[in-house]
Amino acid sequence: MKRACKQLVAALALTVACAGVAQAELWTGGGDGVSYGDTNNWDVPATAFPGSTRDINGAFTVTRSGNVTVNRTFVNGGAVLNVTGGTHSDSQSGNTIRNFIGSSGAGTVNMSGGSWDIGHITAVGGNGTGVFNLSGGDLNISRGGNTLAGNPNSFGGNSGGSLSVGYGSGSGLFNVTGGSLITRIGAEVGDKGTFRVLGDDATQIGIGSSGTLDGHWWQQAGGVLSMGIDSTGVTKIFIDDTDQVTADPYVHFQDGAVLDLSFFGTTPVAGTWTLMELENNDIEDLGLELSGDTASGWSFNVDNSGANGLLTATYVIPEPATLGMVAAFGAGMLFIRRRFMI
Repeated sequence: MKRACKQLVAALALTVACAGVAQAELWTGGGDGVSYGDTNNWDVPATAFPGSTRDINGAFTVTRSGNVTVNRTFVNGGAVLNVTGGTHSDSQSGNTIRNFIGSSGAGTVNMSGGSWDIGHITAVGGNGTGVFNLSGGDLNISRGGNTLAGNPNSFGGNSGGSLSVGYGSGSGLFNVTGGSLITRIGAEVGDKGTFRVLGDDATQIGIGSSGTLDGHWWQQAGGVLSMGIDSTGVTKIFIDDTDQVTADPYVHFQDGAVLDLSFFGTTPVAGTWTLMELENNDIEDLGLELSGDTASGWSFNVDNSGANGLLTATYVIPEPATLGMVAAFGAGMLFIRRRFMI
């Protein structure tokens, strides 16, 4: 009897597991070969499993432009997903539910239009290379989940995150050049992740601005915050104190977290710019440092003197005499190398 019960339990478990796999629709391109919303491009008709997980795994380029509601979307194995318009919802919730972009092999999302609501954590990178390019449209990561990159429970009040960039053995890049991004909880930049903002064409970057929970920023050692200043500035990252009751939002830079500064599409100009603003709390800086690629003349400052914590960047144009000394030093080193070359 015990053996029969064990066999029955095993059979039921296998049935459940297989049902979970079956509900993932795999991209085949058997329809028009391009459209995310064409049910013939998937191996299982959407009518069989409404709102199921969509898995694009392989060297495919897919366009998501119509109005589509599913559970989740995976982009892996060299796949590219272009979101160009329409209203989209990946609505499955749960603290272990994620949209994976580049969790195995390469995965790229290019969002240039439309609106996309993701009801769980969005993970860019993993054991592959994940890239999310946001140049237009409105991205709303309206839920959170268990953390991947950091451990907010050891610092601050929020548990979990909405956006994770660069974790595992691979790498992740979240690149903002336009559009808007809001999250329900936090953004986490792992040790192999880069969060980049180029110029000020983005209308909003609000971490914690979707819903009623406060935002947070967690950046591990080796993780990169990259900010490119254009002719009119840069879109700042705003960490939202949504409830305005307790100081739950936070920013945490681990020792060895990296800040990369540059100009984007413009000639260098002296000035100071706000890169990040933490509402109603102080920024916790345990050792943020400039990247080796940041040119001379740049510096940054963490300012907790006011009600909101600020991360600012300043550029001072090097004096001509300084530039001359640098050039002379370089010429001298070249002479020495040539003089003693065997």
